[in-house]
Amino acid sequence: MFLKKIRLENYRNYESIELEFNSRGNLLFGKNGQGKTNLLEAIYYMSVFRSFRKGTSSDIVKWDSDDFQIAGFFDTKNKIERCIEIRWKRGEAKRVYFDNDNVERLAELIGNFPIVILSPESIEITQGMPAERRRFLDLLISQEDKRYLDDLTSYRKVLKQRNILLFSDPDRTTLDIWSEKLVEYGVRLQEKRAEVLGQLSGTVSRMYSRISHGNEELFVKYRPSVDPADDLKRSFEEDLVESSGEERRKKTTLVGPHRDEIRFFIDGRDARKYGSQGQHKSILMALKSAEIIYLKEEKGVDPVILLDDLFAMLDQKRIMAFLGILKEHDQFFITANAGLNPEVLLSEAGFKKTEFSQYQVEGGRITDR
Repeated sequence: MFLKKIRLENYRNYESIELEFNSRGNLLFGKNGQGKTNLLEAIYYMSVFRSFRKGTSSDIVKWDSDDFQIAGFFDTKNKIERCIEIRWKRGEAKRVYFDNDNVERLAELIGNFPIVILSPESIEITQGMPAERRRFLDLLISQEDKRYLDDLTSYRKVLKQRNILLFSDPDRTTLDIWSEKLVEYGVRLQEKRAEVLGQLSGTVSRMYSRISHGNEELFVKYRPSVDPADDLKRSFEEDLVESSGEERRKKTTLVGPHRDEIRFFIDGRDARKYGSQGQHKSILMALKSAEIIYLKEEKGVDPVILLDDLFAMLDQKRIMAFLGILKEHDQFFITANAGLNPEVLLSEAGFKKTEFSQYQVEGGRITDR
């Protein structure tokens, strides 16, 4: 599967563009602030219907407009062209169309066109707060398991309502009703997270060894909020009872998947505490490589890979290691500042000139380079 063509109207600094892509590599050159990342954001938006940046859809629309449109045309593994179109207008609900049919539940489309992004902000996955790692894992699983996405949405709604109740000092019976639903969805989320991380951890370790040339060993550890005992449901219920007094004092839910943690250990040492900047970048590359492999195995197609400012993020050694990994997959997009020559590195990594196209991005306009 690959993105064949995109059309944007009033999206960020793009007034109106239509662009066709290479089925393998696509290099986007330009100075900062010209729209390279905006294009990657639009591609990402078509997959999960939100930006990887902070903000809302009202921040995306071109500054002098009240609406924007994105249309993407994908070639599937069966050589069938599929179209996703997104229309947003100020003051109205976002509308999404799949092959010209209106889509009522966006969750039904998430995962149809899987995507992986590596950007400067991605380093927060390894260095940032636990919420960043949970967000990474939730998006990964949601792209391959629609029930997980439904459970996650329901869990968040229950958690929000339960926290509102805790703030108003509810009676025990009312709180127990919401606690029961919290356990129901929370157990399924934790079980699925444990299952996926069990699959993912070996791949992450293998990719890290490849990137670091076997000099270090990386281990991924899942630390759920609820002890995964023989009976997870009972353990969850008991933890809620034990924490009830503190929850009422703090007026928030203290137990559940929303407090899970994922940790990375290099040669037995906690990377968040002791890891160097270079080690964190290698962890991130290994994690993203494992994400690509996992989605390909589970979905049966390669995800579209977005690499924002890759050559500024990494040294040449890590770049060459990652390009070697890319060689094993399909379509990718790389942004780079005008003075860099990533096409040389792609050639050194074994890519033929016909396997990647080059574009110049300047002031919301994109031309062949």
